[in-house]
Amino acid sequence: MTLLFLLCCSTARSGDRDSIRAVEQAMLRRIYKYGAENAHPDATPQLNNAYTRFNIKALRRNFTLTFVPSMYAITHGRREYAGETFITFTTDDSGDIIAKRHLSVGTIPKNQTTMEPILQYLTPTLYDETIGSDYLLSPFHHRNRHYYRYTITPLTEGRVEIAFKPRVYNTQLISGIAIADRTTGRLISVDYDGEYDMIRFMIHLAMNSDEGHLSLYPRRVNVDARFRFLGNKVTGSFNTVYGIDKTFPDTVINSHDRAAMDTIRPYPLPQTEAEIYARYDSLKRASDSIKTNIDEDSRWKKILWDVIGDNLLNRIHGNFGKDDKGYLKLTPILNPLYMNYSSKRGLVYKFRIRVRWDFSKTHNLALFVKGGYSFKLNEFYYRAPLRFTFNNKRHGYIEIEYANGNRITTSDVVDRIKATKTDSINWDALNLDYFNHMYEKLTVNYDLSDRWTIQPGMVYHRYTAIDKEGFRLAGKATKYKMFAPMIEVQYRPMGWKGAAYTINYERGLKGIGSSGTDYERIEIDASWLHRITTVRSLSLRLGTGFYTDRSKDDYFLFYDNFREDNLSDGWDDDWSGNFQILDRHWYNSSKYYARANVTYESPMMVLSHVPWVGRIVETERIYVSTMVVEHLHPYTEVGYGFTNRVFSIGVFYSTKNGAFDGVGARIGLELFREW
Repeated sequence: MTLLFLLCCSTARSGDRDSIRAVEQAMLRRIYKYGAENAHPDATPQLNNAYTRFNIKALRRNFTLTFVPSMYAITHGRREYAGETFITFTTDDSGDIIAKRHLSVGTIPKNQTTMEPILQYLTPTLYDETIGSDYLLSPFHHRNRHYYRYTITPLTEGRVEIAFKPRVYNTQLISGIAIADRTTGRLISVDYDGEYDMIRFMIHLAMNSDEGHLSLYPRRVNVDARFRFLGNKVTGSFNTVYGIDKTFPDTVINSHDRAAMDTIRPYPLPQTEAEIYARYDSLKRASDSIKTNIDEDSRWKKILWDVIGDNLLNRIHGNFGKDDKGYLKLTPILNPLYMNYSSKRGLVYKFRIRVRWDFSKTHNLALFVKGGYSFKLNEFYYRAPLRFTFNNKRHGYIEIEYANGNRITTSDVVDRIKATKTDSINWDALNLDYFNHMYEKLTVNYDLSDRWTIQPGMVYHRYTAIDKEGFRLAGKATKYKMFAPMIEVQYRPMGWKGAAYTINYERGLKGIGSSGTDYERIEIDASWLHRITTVRSLSLRLGTGFYTDRSKDDYFLFYDNFREDNLSDGWDDDWSGNFQILDRHWYNSSKYYARANVTYESPMMVLSHVPWVGRIVETERIYVSTMVVEHLHPYTEVGYGFTNRVFSIGVFYSTKNGAFDGVGARIGLELFREW
C-alpha cells in the first residue's frame, strides 16, 4: 500500500509539472505571437524624440584608461561627470533610421561622448532574436527558448510575472524578470542584467502602452553600468525618455546650449546631476577669472595632455565643412590596443583612415586608407582606394586603388637568367627569388539589377627585385611591369540575400605603359553567406583560377580571389573565406588553383558549455578548407575558433597530399572593437 501511495503521489506531481509546463509554454507562445503580429516591416521603431541624461563616476583610474576608446576625456581631472542629449529620429528614402543629435550639454571636456557602448543599450529590441544589433539573445524570441529557463507566476489585474535565467552562463545571455499581459502577451516592463563587452549592466524598461508596433519598444530606459579594466573602475547611469513633445529646426545640430536644454527637459534634474553641474559651473567661473594668469608650465601641460595626448591615443572622428558634409575617422596613432600578433607575422601595427565628402544624397567622394607594419617580416602593407559614388542605389562608383601585395617568389625569371648566363656567378648566394609587388587599379562598378553587376577596369602591376645587385650582376632589369584591361561580372540568382557567382577576366598587353608581358587569366568564384538565424550562419565558397596564355618572356602569377589578406582586422574580416596557416608563397606559385571553404558559426556550440570558460565565449566557428595547386593535391585545413571581447583565436590542423602537415593558430585582438 505504501508503495502504491508513493507511486500515486509521484504520478500526481508529474501531472502537475506537465500542467505548469503547458501553461508556461502557452504564455511564451502569446509573447512570440504578439511580437510577430505587431512587427510591421515598413514601420520605424521609436520614430519620435528622445531625451537622455547621464552621470559617470571614475571610482578608480590609472594611465591604462587612456588607451580605452572614448574614455580619454575622463582619465584626469574631475571624477564625476553629467550630461544630457536630445535626439530626433527620422527615416530616409530607403527607410533607414537617421538619428539627429540637436542638443548635447554636460561637464565632459569638449562635450565628448564617453562609454559609447552604453548607447546601444538605450534602444533595445526585446521581440527580435537579439536585443542589440547582433548580440544578447532575447528570451522573448522563439529561436532562443532553448537557451533559457522560465518561471511564470500569475499576478492580479490580468498580468503575469516571467522570471528567466540562462541554462548555461554565457556573455550572450541575460537574466531578469518581466511583467506581461496575460491575455495578449504584451510586455509591460522588463528588468534584466548581464555582462557584455567588459560592461556589467542592469537595465529597467517601461514599455509603450500604445497599440501596434510602437508597443514593441520602450517608453523609458534606465541603464546602470559598471566597467572594469586593469584596475580601473567606472560606473555610469543613463536614463532615456522617448516621445518628447518638442521639436528643433534641422539646422540645429549638436548644439551645446544649456538654456535650450532647460526648455525641453521632461523632468527636473535629480540632485546628483544638479550638484555635478553646480560644481562644474563654479570651477569654470573660477578658471575664467584667473585665465590670464595661467603660468607657462600649466599651459604646456594642457597642450601636451589635451591636444597631443588626445589625438595620439584616442580615435579622431567627426564631421567638417558646410552643413557637416565631410566626415573623418582616424584610428589612434600610438594606441597599443590597435596592434595585433600572429605566429606568421609577429607583432603587427595597423591603422585606418576614412575621409568622405557628400556632394548630395547620391554623390560622394570617399578615401579609405588601410595600412599595417609587420615587425617580424619588416614589411609594410597598405591599400588606399579612392571612390567616387555617382549612384548609391545601383552601387555605381569609379574607384582608383593604390596598394601592395605579398612579396612574391618566382623561379621562372631566375631560371631564364641562369640559362642565358653561363659564367661563374654563384647563383645560390644571390637572393633573386623575391620581388616587391605594387599595383594601381581603376574600376567602374554598376548594378544592372539586383541580380547582375558589371565591373570593367584596368590594372598596372609593378614587381621590383629585393636584391637589385644580383640582377645588375646578371645584366637584367630589376623592375618588371604588367598592364592589363580587366572585367568582372557577378550574377546573384536570388538577389542580394543568396549566392553570388563571379567571373573575372584579365588580359595582359605587352608594350603598353612599359609592360613587358602578355598573359590571360580567368577566375571563377561562387560564395554564399547563409544566415540561418541572426546569430547562426553558414559560409560557403568555391573557386578556381588559371592562366590560359603566358608570355614566353618574364611573367609573374597573381590572383584576385586567391591571395593572403595582409591587413585582416580579426574575427569579422573574412576569417571564414581564407586559408589560415597556409604558407604565403603557395598563393603565387601555381598556374592554376581550385579551392573550397566551409565555415559554420554559432554561439554556445562547444566551449560555451564548459563551466567558467563558457561565460566569456561569445561566438564559435568550425572551419573546413581544401585546395589544389601544383604540387599540392590536396592541401586541407580543419579548424575551430571562438571570439570574445578581448581576443579571437583559431586552431587549425593541416594535411598536405594526404599526410600530416602541421598545427597552427591565428590570434586577433578584439579588445574594444565595438567601442
